[in-house]
Amino acid sequence: LAALAIRLFLLHVPEIEVKTIMAGAGPSDWYSAMLSIALGIVVASTTKAIMVFPTMQNLRGQRAAISDLWRVVPFLPAIVAAGVILSVPSFVSPIVQKLFPGNFVVIGVTGLVVAIGTLIIILMWLIYAPTIAVEKGGVRQGLSRSRYLLNGQWWRVFGLLVIHSVALIAIVLVA
Repeated sequence: LAALAIRLFLLHVPEIEVKTIMAGAGPSDWYSAMLSIALGIVVASTTKAIMVFPTMQNLRGQRAAISDLWRVVPFLPAIVAAGVILSVPSFVSPIVQKLFPGNFVVIGVTGLVVAIGTLIIILMWLIYAPTIAVEKGGVRQGLSRSRYLLNGQWWRVFGLLVIHSVALIAIVLVA
C-alpha cells in the first residue's frame, strides 16, 4: 500500500508544483509560470513513460528489472507529444487571465468550460502512455487506441480518478 501511495504521489508531483507556482504568479512572472507548466507536462509525461514497461512486466507476472526502464526511450518523444496534447487546456486559464484581467465572469465561465473539457479529455486519453509504448505506435494511434479501450468505461474510470484524487489529497495532507 505504501508503494502504491508513493507511485500516486510521484505521478502528480509536477501538477502540484505547477498549481503552486500559478497560485503565486503575478503579471511579471506570467511567462515563467507558463514555462513551468510546460516543464511540468514534460516531466509528468516522462514519469508516466518510464513506469510503463516495469508495470507491464509486473502485470504479466514477471519480475521487473532496471533495464525495463530504458525500453521506453524510443517512444519517449511520442509520449511527451501526446502529454502536451492532453495538457493543452492547462494553458487556457492563464491565457484568459492575461487577456481579461479582473473580468471574473469571463474567467469563471472559461474555467468551468475548461474543467469540463479537461475531464472529458482525461477520461478519453488516460492510458495514452501505455498504448503508445506497449503497442509501439505513434501519438495519433496511441490517443485513438486509448479512446477505444476506454469507450463505455467512462464512469468506472471517473470513479478510479476520484479514488486516486482522494488518496493523493490524503497523502499530501498527512505529509
